[in-house]
Amino acid sequence: MWDQIRLKYKILCVNEPLRIYELSEGSLSDKMAKIRYQSPNGTLLYYRTVLSLPVSKGQLLRAAINYSRFGFGAGRSPIRLLSKTPKKILIALMMPFGLLAHIKDRLGKAL
Repeated sequence: MWDQIRLKYKILCVNEPLRIYELSEGSLSDKMAKIRYQSPNGTLLYYRTVLSLPVSKGQLLRAAINYSRFGFGAGRSPIRLLSKTPKKILIALMMPFGLLAHIKDRLGKAL
């Protein structure tokens, strides 16, 4: 949602905290990868959206890696992942890193 808002407005001022984070074992933040794997369609849609936004190169690379990471976790083939994204060359180049991240998740039992 915030990504869409920032496309329309140059600045957003809020006088109250939007979020207060307390990291603790077993919290949602602690289980974020697992939650994303459990909702692959929403996760892939989010990263596809980020790939089409004017973001920094670092954010773009991270989104491309995570798009393929969670795509592999959802059982999507590389061809299917490439057919659904606006940045085909970037995704193709980042797929090996996404696959490594997915394998790391599996070995770390993030699923």
